[in-house]
Amino acid sequence: MIFSLDKNKKEDGNLESGEILQLKLNSDLVVLSSCRSGLGEIDEAEGVIGMQKAFFEAGAKSVVVSLWDVNDKYTSLFMQSFYKYISEGFDKSEALRKAKIFFKQNYSANPYYWSAFVLSGDVSKIQNVKTASSNYLLFILLGVFASIFAIYFARRKSSLR
Repeated sequence: MIFSLDKNKKEDGNLESGEILQLKLNSDLVVLSSCRSGLGEIDEAEGVIGMQKAFFEAGAKSVVVSLWDVNDKYTSLFMQSFYKYISEGFDKSEALRKAKIFFKQNYSANPYYWSAFVLSGDVSKIQNVKTASSNYLLFILLGVFASIFAIYFARRKSSLR
């Protein structure tokens, strides 16, 4: 995979399997939505050796990849619906299936645009997707209420003087 270069001369902009293997991931899902991200070298004993395998070895539980060149615009639309179904609590394979159906019905029935994406690994739903956002909202609300009470008591105390 190639990323844009910054001013760091030590980095060549290429993400290679060896660099991925150095990561210590604890990820339920890695999505590689770039062109042909599921391809690699074929080894008789290991099968396909590429980015997908490297992410598994680095600790990913499941990986979504594309099998051929994909259109950026349609990939963005496809992934938005996939992430929506993930966030609604569907398991990964069902979220991918629903995203494909949604895309076929709303954008293009041509399989070139939606069938490039495949899921490997653990297909179970991602735990705590909603819980994490609910907890975040709860902490914000608690902070707002604490601020209101602090302001109220500070004003009350100053008016008593």
